[in-house]
Amino acid sequence: MIWSVLHPVVWSAFVPGATADSIPASVTGLAGAETALVAAVEQRGMRDALDSRLSPLAMLFQPYPTMGPPWIKEHAAPDARWAPEFVEVSGVGDLGYTVGPWHTTGVDSTPLFAGSYLSFWRYHERTDWKMMLHITDGAPVMAPPALPVGNQLHFAMGPVPVVASHDTVAARRNALGGADEALTASVAKNGWREAFAAFTAVDVRCYRPGEPPAVGQAAVLESLAKDTGTVEWDLVGSWLAQSVDLGYTYGKCRRGTGAAKEPKTEWAYVHVWRMDRGGSRRLALEFLAPIVRK
Repeated sequence: MIWSVLHPVVWSAFVPGATADSIPASVTGLAGAETALVAAVEQRGMRDALDSRLSPLAMLFQPYPTMGPPWIKEHAAPDARWAPEFVEVSGVGDLGYTVGPWHTTGVDSTPLFAGSYLSFWRYHERTDWKMMLHITDGAPVMAPPALPVGNQLHFAMGPVPVVASHDTVAARRNALGGADEALTASVAKNGWREAFAAFTAVDVRCYRPGEPPAVGQAAVLESLAKDTGTVEWDLVGSWLAQSVDLGYTYGKCRRGTGAAKEPKTEWAYVHVWRMDRGGSRRLALEFLAPIVRK
C-alpha cells in the first residue's frame, strides 16, 4: 500500500512512497477511528454509533454549531457513508482531523445528498479518539460519489512533539480567535486574494458547497478571483493541541457584496490553523457550509 505524506517542517509538497510501516501511530489511529465510526453507522445507525464516540464537548453543525451529545439523543440523524482523503495530526498526537467526501443513503440505499465533511478528534489514552466537531455540506445527487480507499489517503504530522504547559495552551487557545479577526481585517483592507496569500499555508485546502475542493495555495487563490465582497468571521469557539501547533476555530461567517442594501449570506465555518516554522499561524483549511440568506 502506498501512502502520501506531507511533513509540516516543509509544507511544500506531498512526498510519495511512505509505506504503512512508516506512518505515525497517531495518524493510523485517527484514520482508524473515523473508518470504525462509519462501520458502526452501517451496523447500528447514526445515533447509536455517535453516542459512544462523541466527546462531551462535541459540536455538530445542524446547521448552526450545536452541542452534539444532547442533539443526537433528541434527533434522528440520517445514515451516511464517508471516508477520509486527508488526515492531519498535531505533533503530540492529541488532536487531529480528517476530511473527505460523504453521502447519505435512504432506506433503499439510494443516495440523497453528497458533499464534503470535516471531523476533528481529540485523543486521550484513557478514552482513545473522541469526536470534537463534525460539519458537512451537501447537495442532492443521483448517484453516490466514489469514496477514497486507503492508498488514496494523504496525511500530515506535526513536528517533534513538545507538550506546552497548561497555562500556555489556555492562553494561546484564547488568542486563536484573533487569527480570524486579523483575517477579516486583512480582507477588508487588501481584498480576498492578497489576504489569503498572506495568511494561508502553501498546502491550504478550501471546501465550499457546490465546488470541488481547492487544494494548494495557487488553486485557492484562483478560486477566490470572483470573491470581491465583504466578509466577517464571527468566532463561536476554538480548540488547540497541547503542542500548540494545530488548532481550529469555528462560528458563523457573513458574506456580502459590499452594497449597503445587499442581503448577506450566512455560513457556518471552520478554520484549521497551523503553526509554521517561524511560529506564525497559517490557515491550513477553510470549510464553509451555508446556513440562511438574510
